[in-house]
Amino acid sequence: MRVKSITQLSDNELRKIQSIMKESRCPNESLRATFQDGYHHIDEEKGIIFFGAHSYDYTYELEV
Repeated sequence: MRVKSITQLSDNELRKIQSIMKESRCPNESLRATFQDGYHHIDEEKGIIFFGAHSYDYTYELEV
């Protein structure tokens, strides 16, 4: 799973995302509840999680 973000994400945040994607029945709701304003959406077809609504300066690869 790829994560695109407008700000740099910490190792702790990346671990939280990875855990949610592995364990949550509804990752969209879990990400929104955990990251509130930072999380934007998941494009499941492309396998990308977006943080922020534009200009993605940071990209992370997570194994889920």
